[in-house]
Amino acid sequence: MFEIARPARAPSLHVPKPAGVVLEGLRVPGLGMRNPATILAPVRSRACPWSVVLGWLVVFPVAASGQEPLADVEQMVRELRYEEALERARAVRSEPRTSPEIRLRAVELQATAHLGLGDETAAREAFAELLALDPGYRLANARPSPRVQDVFLNVQQTVRPRLEGQLIVAVAAPSIDGSPAAVSALPAGEHALVRVAFEVRGNGPEVTIDAEPGGPPWRADVPVDSREAARRIGIVGRGYAPSGELAAVSELVRAPAPTREARGGEPDTAPAAPRSSATRRRPEREPGIVERPWFWATIGAVVVVGTFVLLALSGGSSEPAASGASE
Repeated sequence: MFEIARPARAPSLHVPKPAGVVLEGLRVPGLGMRNPATILAPVRSRACPWSVVLGWLVVFPVAASGQEPLADVEQMVRELRYEEALERARAVRSEPRTSPEIRLRAVELQATAHLGLGDETAAREAFAELLALDPGYRLANARPSPRVQDVFLNVQQTVRPRLEGQLIVAVAAPSIDGSPAAVSALPAGEHALVRVAFEVRGNGPEVTIDAEPGGPPWRADVPVDSREAARRIGIVGRGYAPSGELAAVSELVRAPAPTREARGGEPDTAPAAPRSSATRRRPEREPGIVERPWFWATIGAVVVVGTFVLLALSGGSSEPAASGASE
């Protein structure tokens, strides 16, 4: 008998895996699997198609919210679609949630579109509105066209925006117990304010109090030292644009009279201001005899009766005189 030689066994290329490491897509023996044929079988994914849909619903709004609001307007200007750019920029400006920086850029793009249409008058008006919102504004484009830059610089040198009255300040009546007075401010119209401060006068040295961020409205509490100071207090609001320049100023607003609140647990005993004689209500006066209608009616009747009596007497006395003369 002849013995058939067995072929030499090829060396194994198996590399032992570290304990606890599981390759993705493979099933490992010893983890509840007894069939060797399924050791290298790929794991089938059982992902529900709804998970894909929900993933798009979550990711898409995030991507959309991060998009530049004026990217389409800038693209329209580059493509010379000026009418569409003007309409879209107006829509961005009218949105209440538009940030001051985006609002300023929208006005600049409007002016650029007007120049593209050949309407320099409308472009100058747009640049004037831009400088009224932010007197220190600089063109966002680092290399603007010479035409846009020339018109903007000309408007910047000739137009002086009006700051007074662009901010409306209201002061609540301060309490006489020493609690602060509440102050609030609102813009008078379209604005690009990022910070508001209140100048307090009449309460000792003039001080400036920054309003709480997040307006409009912008709010702050003004401390009051005494009742006399509360009656003298006056506040001026100042609003600042993204460039840091002053963009809005309010009129001087006086605080109303202090409210009558408790001081130290006891009611306030300050006397009330006397009422002027002009504001007092006078009692109604009874009309006199001369002012009554029946008085004049009686006088008229007496005059008429007296006239008839005199005429009758004068007529009777003349007849006997005439008869005596004839005899």
